[in-house]
Amino acid sequence: MYCGSFYYQKYYQTFKLLELTYRKKFFIKLWDYCIQESCNNPDYLLKSTKFLNLNPAILDIILNRDDISINNEITIWKNHPIIEQDINKWNKNDFTVMERRLGRFIPINRYYSISSEDFLLKIYYPFKELLPNDLINNIFKYHIVSKNKLNINMQPPRYPKFVYSTIIKSQHLNLFSRLIDKKENLYYNHKLTLNVTGSSK
Repeated sequence: MYCGSFYYQKYYQTFKLLELTYRKKFFIKLWDYCIQESCNNPDYLLKSTKFLNLNPAILDIILNRDDISINNEITIWKNHPIIEQDINKWNKNDFTVMERRLGRFIPINRYYSISSEDFLLKIYYPFKELLPNDLINNIFKYHIVSKNKLNINMQPPRYPKFVYSTIIKSQHLNLFSRLIDKKENLYYNHKLTLNVTGSSK
């Protein structure tokens, strides 16, 4: 219990420091450290009730990073405290509020790194009113049409830096996941851990 409280306080302070050091050249090293901490442990950001209180420009910087340490892009959606609420009870005003709060971040989510099942059930069905039609069409096309016939401008998958290995790099995680699932997907949905480490002399 104490440990959880300690880490909560640590990352709460990280969020505060992000606000204080934003666009201040004198604190650039502290800013870089806080950004990397947020990318290494994004759950504290995504699950925090302070999420929407952060400067939108800072959220934009973090969510655009390639090195956020998440196993699957759907995490950005499902972990948010607002999205965890019962969507079936939402009215038109609730969706309007949601669009006003998160609308600017919808285009930067990497939907092509989300499985077709997760996109359909966890994003499209509950939130299709918030998604641009051209984005929806392109995602469906991506999952249906042969990849070599696609003409879609897609963001690359994220490659977290939080990998404790001198041989295995973050970009290998997607490769391992594709080999396990025997699929050519951009996303990976396996939590890979380093169980043995050492060096030979």
